[in-house]
Amino acid sequence: MIDCDISKWPIVKMHFGSSPSYKDVLSWLDKCSQILKKQQKFLVISTFSEQYQFEHKARLKQAKWFKESKPELAKWCLGMIRVTNDPIMIKKINAPAMAKGMPFSCIAVGNTCSAWEKAQHILIEDNLI
Repeated sequence: MIDCDISKWPIVKMHFGSSPSYKDVLSWLDKCSQILKKQQKFLVISTFSEQYQFEHKARLKQAKWFKESKPELAKWCLGMIRVTNDPIMIKKINAPAMAKGMPFSCIAVGNTCSAWEKAQHILIEDNLI
């Protein structure tokens, strides 16, 4: 399951549960498309279960959606704050390739409290609160 909570807009909370199905991924991508259709600035706080890996078919669908949506993501998404303590993931997020390939900034933080603090800081910087 993938939870996509917009109740704290413009902060979007996404949680990627263990082993999401292809149908879960399609539903999540539809929600992401709906978020972009709002044509309003937002940012994402993401959390992940340990076994969140997408199946191959879902990864392909996600990659296609991302490629098609990249211009809109660049326009509306202020960034993604990922909650993780995994040193490998932190290294990936902080790598130059990530900065080059993503249409928004990606930030690793160690806990949800830090994520919400960082989100507030970004929203203040962008004059959204």
